[in-house]
Amino acid sequence: MGKRVGVACLVAAIAAVSGCKRGNEIEGTYIVVEFELDGEKIPKKFFTELPDKERMVPIRPDKLGFYNVSRRKYITFSYKIDSAKVPAEIDLFNPDREDESHALLGIYKFEGDVLTMCFSPSKARKPKKPADGKKGGSGEFEEVTYERPTEFKTSKDVPTIMLVLKVMRERR
Repeated sequence: MGKRVGVACLVAAIAAVSGCKRGNEIEGTYIVVEFELDGEKIPKKFFTELPDKERMVPIRPDKLGFYNVSRRKYITFSYKIDSAKVPAEIDLFNPDREDESHALLGIYKFEGDVLTMCFSPSKARKPKKPADGKKGGSGEFEEVTYERPTEFKTSKDVPTIMLVLKVMRERR
């Protein structure tokens, strides 16, 4: 569950960033209230047991941050948005990679004081299937390319994350 907590915080941070389409209007501090990973909703009880600082997602004009529980450190992502698209798009970039080809591709919507975001990795490594079709892996991996989500839902078939964030502190 520790890895899921870290992922939840990461997703929350990502979600917070997407709302920046209107500039300073959505700047503020958000808190994760719902989290879904690969078709599985994480129980709300899980979030209420975490300290607020581990669920917070501050949004700034060019960066968003979150506390990664599993790494026990604060992480900041850069991002790009395109609010002209329907749904609005957001791409998050890993601070540890200079290569933008491994972004999280997402969509977002901002309704009242709730920001909803859904992401898929642009690329990911997954175990290769054995050539004979049998179960078990060869220990080898292949890089897979994924598309940006088009709906606010996750799937067991494609790695997806959905975050729902609520304003914790007033937006500026």
